Amino acid sequence: MKKIGLLCLLAVIVSGRPALASSAWSSPIGGVVAHGAEVPFPFGTEIPFPWSSIEGMWEVRDREVDAYFSFQVQDDGTGAKVLKVVHIDRLGRRVFGEGAGFTNPEQKIVRAVMRAANFNYLIFVRVFRDAGSKASAHTTTVLTFRYFGEAGESDSREKHYVLRRVLTYR
Repeated sequence: MKKIGLLCLLAVIVSGRPALASSAWSSPIGGVVAHGAEVPFPFGTEIPFPWSSIEGMWEVRDREVDAYFSFQVQDDGTGAKVLKVVHIDRLGRRVFGEGAGFTNPEQKIVRAVMRAANFNYLIFVRVFRDAGSKASAHTTTVLTFRYFGEAGESDSREKHYVLRRVLTYR
């Protein structure tokens, strides 16, 4: 039931595209703006989502954003895993947004619907194994923000950031 509710919320957000606070493309999400960053792909081979090692506090430190993301794995009651996400503005030391995400077993990306004070946004979390060798244990975790334009705009904007673990839970 929870998974269906989350899917319905995702469908409403995608179709409704809630308005952002400003019509100029500058998002209030943790200081993220649309210009400047390059898409960080490809890092290598995208791997199955690492449910057993994702829990903890992660940071994005980039010239555009300075934020923490807390990830906690929860069971939805049916045996499926849900990723609880808290987005923390590092400079203001406040919770900026909260949400939850999931992935189907055959997919490698967790999609989470996030709620901020006056709008919603999506994040996608995925992990890549270093392209250097198949046996490499080095991985890169990437976070993608998807912001939707003002009501009536047909486009959405994505920004991609590398996450770095700063604290492991347990």
